[in-house]
Amino acid sequence: MRLFIIFIFFLLLSGCATSGMDILRGGGTVMKTSAMKLPPLSPQEVKLYYNEADVPKQYTVIGHVNVSNENSLATRRSKRDIDQELRNQAAAIGGNGVICIKNEFEQVVGEVIFSPVVSP
Repeated sequence: MRLFIIFIFFLLLSGCATSGMDILRGGGTVMKTSAMKLPPLSPQEVKLYYNEADVPKQYTVIGHVNVSNENSLATRRSKRDIDQELRNQAAAIGGNGVICIKNEFEQVVGEVIFSPVVSP
């Protein structure tokens, strides 16, 4: 009987852990700042512009994004993970680019843009 109770306890505990994986990875938020109605995109369609010279000439800022540098276990996230989360958040509001990307104290921030012509 004791083994059964321990089994049930761990089963319940593991059920909670799988639903919170996004929290364990750390996450990001995006705030839409434009009235433009754009459909969500695939994150692969979002370009990150770290170099100001590469930014398209025509664009509209449609939001502001921030991504935590650490997950909930205070483990530093890789640049690749942070870049992917920037893309995920921008794509959710229809942005096809992120500009003005800055690494601040505990987060990476940027401006989500929509451009009719995206630079390669």
